[in-house]
Amino acid sequence: ADGRGECTAHAARCGRGVGLFFLLQECQVLLLHGRRAAYFPSPYVDAYGERHKQFRGRPLYLDARRLAVVAALWRAHGVPREVAQRRGTHRQVIITGYY
Repeated sequence: ADGRGECTAHAARCGRGVGLFFLLQECQVLLLHGRRAAYFPSPYVDAYGERHKQFRGRPLYLDARRLAVVAALWRAHGVPREVAQRRGTHRQVIITGYY
């Protein structure tokens, strides 16, 4: 109704505009700050420790080191900075308010 995606709306309601979500269908972490978003590497990897976009049907494993990086980013209140940095340096930019 207000042009925001569900993750953006939830972050606004429950996280003062900051959110960190795992996108199951895309196997990626979504970082949100306000209506701006950026992708962050998934904590799930294949048997070789690599992340593949073609993950369907392949078992994935939780990499404790990658999870620790995500958790540290959240605990240090680093999501807004990371969103700004990734949106400024990555080719793939998420449409404002999409998620």
